[in-house]
Amino acid sequence: MMIILVAKARTGMPKRPQIDEAEDETENTVSAPKKKAPKHHNVYTCEHPGCKSMFKSRDGMLYHRRWHTGENPYVCEYPECDYACKSRSSLGVHKRYKHTGERPHKCTFEGCSFAAVTKAALRTHNLRHSGERAFKCDFPECSYAAQTKHNLNLHKGRKHQPRTDNPVDDEHAQDGVGTSRVN
Repeated sequence: MMIILVAKARTGMPKRPQIDEAEDETENTVSAPKKKAPKHHNVYTCEHPGCKSMFKSRDGMLYHRRWHTGENPYVCEYPECDYACKSRSSLGVHKRYKHTGERPHKCTFEGCSFAAVTKAALRTHNLRHSGERAFKCDFPECSYAAQTKHNLNLHKGRKHQPRTDNPVDDEHAQDGVGTSRVN
């Protein structure tokens, strides 16, 4: 009798032994599962002229293609709302911001009642509790550090970019000195 391991396709079920009655009953062998070939990731390439973007998933490529075509297939069904977007998740965020007010992502820090519409907003909020400032200014002799990349970019724009409305700032910026504007 030969035992053959059979996998159920696409069910996520574990392999189970199956007995092959046609084989000689005196043979007691178990055939080992074959080694899986290395998983080959399909690469999807954008076909828009001049675009060389590549994606690991077909859905990623289709979402990207909507930026070229301007297609917004996901439409808000609330009355008098003409919002349309490229992804189902963006539509869900829109509905929470504009229509339901739902904030499903709650801060777990003791004593904090903050709740966010998106996980990303909650992650940014949580930096307030940790005090972590991972985004450091790379200008010489500047010790500024921010909790978010956005805040770092605001700092650089305010502190290190020349201001066109003030000729004194432009002069200093040419000498490598920051503007007189302070954060």
